[in-house]
Amino acid sequence: MTYELTPEDKIGVVSQHLKNIQYRKYNIELSLIEENALTSPDSARIAELNADMALVITQESALLTELESLA
Repeated sequence: MTYELTPEDKIGVVSQHLKNIQYRKYNIELSLIEENALTSPDSARIAELNADMALVITQESALLTELESLA
């Protein structure tokens, strides 16, 4: 039995991935707030979090492009 996803199914999947990315972005933002609140923030940790944010933003952009192609 073969089942093909409808465009609506695909939009739902992409939308869920985008929601997960929003959670990841917010978690990174909170981690940055926490790190910067320390008496001695770890600059390496901040750089790592900023790199993570850049990656998430890139992924979000790719998913938004995919979502547009499905609309």
